[in-house]
Amino acid sequence: MIIEYYKNQLLSSEMEYFANCISELELKFYASDILARIGIVEQADFEMAINKAAALCRLTNVPVSKHFKVVYKENNKLIIKDWKLSQLACRIILISESNK
Repeated sequence: MIIEYYKNQLLSSEMEYFANCISELELKFYASDILARIGIVEQADFEMAINKAAALCRLTNVPVSKHFKVVYKENNKLIIKDWKLSQLACRIILISESNK
């Protein structure tokens, strides 16, 4: 794929932006939606679930940046921190949180 070809190449800012946009197409899910479905709504528990899933990725040499991205959303006129997740990241979170 084009992204893999240019992975180790020096990219112009436009190509780098394009490559990042393509990579972000895989981040289809919001962590807040996934975690709310399994009953995690407190911010501290939310962050702990994300951190645990990211740590599992690091332990297995899965690149965290390809599966987790910090985003900020508006919720009741407040800006809140959330995460965009890949399908793999969602599965890791659901598996790790179902063992509680």
